[in-house]
Amino acid sequence: KTHPLFSRLGSADLLLEQKVPLIDALSGVRFSVRHVDGTDLEVRSQEGQVVRPGEVWVVKGRGMRGNGDLLVRFEVVFPEALPGGASSAQEAASLREQLRPLIDPGAPKEPGSSAGGGGGG
Repeated sequence: KTHPLFSRLGSADLLLEQKVPLIDALSGVRFSVRHVDGTDLEVRSQEGQVVRPGEVWVVKGRGMRGNGDLLVRFEVVFPEALPGGASSAQEAASLREQLRPLIDPGAPKEPGSSAGGGGGG
């Protein structure tokens, strides 16, 4: 029997696909879900923890009938566009300067620049 939220993995583990907005992924994830056993389960990030797209968290002992684990795989939902537009190169540069110290202080001042430490892959 299929469940609208959970998928079984093997005989005891469960998988939950959870969408989170970008702001929550960067500043703190917290949500409640009704477990298959009927109890409410709260899942929350630790202080300062960032959730990356595709990241999987393991909630020990919350699989089927208390055996196995619950795996939560995150899909981070990015906005289609930034509020306020950043319609010019100057506005985009200004936005980058505002975000850089918060997200990646070592990032270069301009995209594609080799200077700085940025977290590229």
